[in-house]
Order: sequence, then C-alpha cells, then structure tokens
Amino acid sequence: MLSEFVLMHTQRGKTAFTKQLLSRYPDYMPFFVLDNNTALAVQMQDALADMGTCLALHSLGNTDERAIKAHISHCVQPPIVMALNNKHQIPKLQRLMKHAQSLGLRTILVVDEADKTYPHCRDALYSCADRWVFVSATLGQLHKYPECAAAVIRNAPDTLGQYRGIMSENSRAMEYTIEGNKEQSALNCIREKHDYFFSRIVGERHRKVLIHGSSIVRMVALTRTLAAEGWGVVCVVGPGTFAAKDGHILGGLKTRKIAVAQSIAALCDKYQLCNDRPLAVIGNRKMDRGITYHSWGDGIIFTDCLLGNVASADAAVQKAGRLAGNVAHRPEFCGALTWWSNAATLSRIINQCATIAVAQADSPICTTFNQGAFIVIGPFKHQRKLNSHTFILKTHNTITIKKGAPWCKHAYNTSFNNAIILLNNFPCFAAKIQQLYYILYRT
Repeated sequence: MLSEFVLMHTQRGKTAFTKQLLSRYPDYMPFFVLDNNTALAVQMQDALADMGTCLALHSLGNTDERAIKAHISHCVQPPIVMALNNKHQIPKLQRLMKHAQSLGLRTILVVDEADKTYPHCRDALYSCADRWVFVSATLGQLHKYPECAAAVIRNAPDTLGQYRGIMSENSRAMEYTIEGNKEQSALNCIREKHDYFFSRIVGERHRKVLIHGSSIVRMVALTRTLAAEGWGVVCVVGPGTFAAKDGHILGGLKTRKIAVAQSIAALCDKYQLCNDRPLAVIGNRKMDRGITYHSWGDGIIFTDCLLGNVASADAAVQKAGRLAGNVAHRPEFCGALTWWSNAATLSRIINQCATIAVAQADSPICTTFNQGAFIVIGPFKHQRKLNSHTFILKTHNTITIKKGAPWCKHAYNTSFNNAIILLNNFPCFAAKIQQLYYILYRT
C-alpha cells in the first residue's frame, strides 16, 4: 500500500485526520503541497505546529530553500516542509525532496485539495515521493493517475455526530433567483427575505451569513449597502479584511499572517458587529477551498451561505463547504444550516456530496478503497472504459502496472456480496454490479 486518500466532506476535519495518519509513518519525512492560497498556508501551518518543526516555502514562511536544505541535513528530527502549488515553489520542493532522499530519508507527499493541485505538480513530484497521501473533498480527474486509482480511502469517524453539511440532519437547501451578478442577486434575496435574515435564533443571537461574491468593486458596494441597511459586515478582499456598520467603513486588518477566521473574529469584537444585528461576511477567492470561517473560541458559527450560481460541481462543493463544519456541539449552533442558490447549483453540490457519502459507507466509487482483504476499482459505465483503465497491482511485494481488464477471463454479472465470495476463488476479475463495471482483486 503506497498511497492513501483522505476523502471526506468539506470542513469535517481532514487536516486533523491527516495528522493522525502521518503519525503511523514516523520514518517518513512529510512534504505538503497546498493550493496556491497564502491564507490557506497560514491556516495549515498553524494546524501543523504541534507536529514539530514546520518550514514553509510560501512568501510568509520566512524560510528559503537553502535554509530548509541545511535544516534537513543537520537536524535529528526531519522537519515538515510546505509549499504552495505554483511555478516558483514546486521546483524548489522537488529539489528538497530529492535532497532528503539523497540523505537516505524516505519521503511522504501530502497533497492538500488534491483534485485541484495534484494535476499541476504531479510531473515534478511523482518520482520524488516514496508514499502519497491525497486529501480532498472532491475527486475531479484524479482517477486518471494510477497512484490515485490505487489509493486506499481513509474516512475519519464523525466525532460524536458533530458534523453538519448540506446533506446532514436539519440542513436546508433553499432556492433564490439569480439574475446578473452574484452580489446583486444576493442583495435581492436578502431584501426579499428580510424578516428571515433579521429573525433571532437560538439564545437570542442573530444570523451570520456567508456571501460569495465575484467582483471586488461590487463586493465593496454590497458591503456599504448592507451596512446602511442594519447589518454588521466584514468584507474579505485581497490581503486583508475590513468592517462596516451603520453605513460606514470602520477599519480593517491585514490577513497575510493570521487566519481569515481570526481576523473576522477580531473585527467583530472590536466594532461589535454582531451583538445586536445580523452579520454578513462577503468574499470571493478567500471564501474558497480549505479556508475555515467558523471561529469556535470566539463563538462565531455561521448559519447561512448565499452561493450564487456555480457551474463547476467541484467548485460548488468547495464553496458551499465554507458553511459546513463540526459545529453541532457548539452552544452558538442554531440547529440548522441553510444553503441558498439556484436549483442547478444545489443539485451539483448534493450529487457530489452523495458520492463522498457512498465512499464513507464503504461502497464502490470512482477510485479504489480498502475492503479488508481485497481492493475494488470502479465504477465504469461502459465495458470500453473498463478495458482502458490503468491501475497499480501489488502482489508478493512486486508492483506492476495493469491496463484494463483483458487479463480477466470473465466479466461476472453479480451482486456485490456474491462478488466477495467469487473473489475467494479468483485472484482478480471484472464484475458487473447494478449495471456498472468494477475490477476486483485480492490485496
């Protein structure tokens, strides 16, 4: 088993579970590749701080390639090395991984938001890794790569039922009309549902709403409008955040060296943005993959998310995921999270989340996962797809790359339970289960 996939719903605790996974491999030196987002890098570096020395190549890491190389060469305990997925840092990470291998260290490559980052850095880093860990809430095109197709999916248990996402109990998906840009559509929805957004929730608290924007100019204009209409507002743009209330821009914070959630909480506390009114947080790129907006210690748990229209299913899931999280145990939790968008976007999100839910239920999906004594690859909708698929097969500590299923003498049309029984008599075979094809083989 060379590769593993931490495949979990957004904001369910993938980073914490990845840390647990890495603890199983103390003899490997971890290298992290992150989405090209400095805010995410700051958040990740904070999360990894308790694992030992964490050296970052990104612009805020205060560490250059030469210093990291020297650290690897002379330290007793190898550090964790992080890099952003861009053309400047990936070549540096490649050289550092090769340097570690030249010293006799085994390397483990952790690819965060893998469906987005891995296709761009694979050519440079594939040969430098002895083991892979892919981390994502969406699959994208990762099934194209053998090391992903042969990965064992790891799913952390839901801690005491704390997780809430769009498919969770009491969660709601609400439609609103999207005409023109996201900002104007969001404003129209808020005005139309004024009584809802200004209604009190548990503990006499007010609603806290995430609003996805697109244009910075329109986001700033929306900030001013909502502030004049009785909202407390935080706008997350570029390298910083700023607050508005009672029709006025109040002040801001740079977020280059602190997590976005920390800056929002600091502004809310400084300007009393949500004590007597609803809170709106408006953002675009920094309201995307991996960024956490809930702030447990500060009691800021968001209640609603206005998405607008999102054409890409993967992007829709990631944007919607900013509202999700392990929040059910918090006293500030309102009992139900609400996602607002059009029918097409909501359908894309729910369908993608359903795919992940199938994986968490240990059923076959479009990548490989561990079923104890055997491995399943699938589903393939057509026989020709089955025949053209490439994957890794490990037998007796020998790794070979197989293509398709011509080596399978029979394609059995059977149930999944019967396929398990058949596998006891055949080393590997193709099976048609519920009108879909799978490859099954013993580990």
